[in-house]
Amino acid sequence: MSGNKSTVNSSAMRYGTRMGLFMIVAFCLYIAGLRYSPIWSILSFLVIVYIPFGFFGGLLMWRFVQNRGQAKFLKLLFFGLLTFMYGALLCSVAYYIYFQYLDHGFIIQNILNILSEKDSRNMMIQMTSLQQVEQMDATIKQLASFTPIQITIQLMNINFLFGSFLALVSAVIVANIKEPAIVSRFRDKINKIKRDQDNVD
Repeated sequence: MSGNKSTVNSSAMRYGTRMGLFMIVAFCLYIAGLRYSPIWSILSFLVIVYIPFGFFGGLLMWRFVQNRGQAKFLKLLFFGLLTFMYGALLCSVAYYIYFQYLDHGFIIQNILNILSEKDSRNMMIQMTSLQQVEQMDATIKQLASFTPIQITIQLMNINFLFGSFLALVSAVIVANIKEPAIVSRFRDKINKIKRDQDNVD
């Protein structure tokens, strides 16, 4: 049993590292979009959209290739939660470095400037409500008083909560679907490569 947990943990660490790197890239592109050109913000959005699909594909591969279809719902959920825990921890390091040494209040001030612009504010009120925009004002002003470590913890919690929800939904779906043909072909190809290597040895 301990060996099984160790395998899940080591796999989740590898997948979580990749997930964390994608989150860091999305964050860096978002900052570049605020500082330089909106095109970087668009790229950041595309990376963020890719993350759930990438995770779902990774969970499929992990179940059907590494576990040969034997992983059930709880194991898939445990793997997903660990993956996002490691990803959030890695990403939090980048958050802390940025807010401690590079930001100097830039993001908060930028958001406050957007909220103070008449056109932007009116558009947000139309999309939501005046009460929600005022609540957003209060939240942003409160964030301005946070230390870098407090901001980092808040963002890490948001990432993990989002990841937990995604892990739950993905685990339910992956646990209840048949092995896709493309995954089966990929597993057969990997097994063939391993057999060829064993024959050479």
